[in-house]
Amino acid sequence: KSSATLTPGHEYLVQVYVHNNAGSSLNASGKGVAKDVTVRAALPASVNGSETVDGFVAASNAAPKTVYDSASLKSTGKVDLEFVGGSAMLHTNRLQTKLSDNVITTGVKVGDKDLSGSWRGCLDFAGAVTFKIKVKAQPTSTFEMTKQVRKHSTTTGGWVESYAAKAGETVDFVITYKNTG
Repeated sequence: KSSATLTPGHEYLVQVYVHNNAGSSLNASGKGVAKDVTVRAALPASVNGSETVDGFVAASNAAPKTVYDSASLKSTGKVDLEFVGGSAMLHTNRLQTKLSDNVITTGVKVGDKDLSGSWRGCLDFAGAVTFKIKVKAQPTSTFEMTKQVRKHSTTTGGWVESYAAKAGETVDFVITYKNTG
């Protein structure tokens, strides 16, 4: 298990390891080649204490069809996570190429030598999908609010900070909000 303690303003590189465990002797016949290989990551929108980022690798002819792993994300307060658009990459011994931002939504098709979804077996063909996330501090609300009260009146003025109303008496309030952020 991997883990990271998040710092607002920092970027982090997330990696999803891809490896077809079939023996290399099965590649020539195609029997050991994984088909329709896709990688997808699930990223929480925010972290307040502890969350996980989850990576999923799927192949149509594998058993099980999907495997996954998680990395723990920790923060001392609430932070927002933002996927860095255009940062997704596929890295293998034969290929380094950009991937679609769909890696964090529907997933992307990957292969050990192209983006066909075909992944040969053996450690020599292992690879990784990487992408970046940026940690943002929770925005702080800055505003001013005032409240004034007066005995019910049809005239202007007479507003005060507090008023000791008598039982059954009607009072008017004015609440003022000003965004100062």
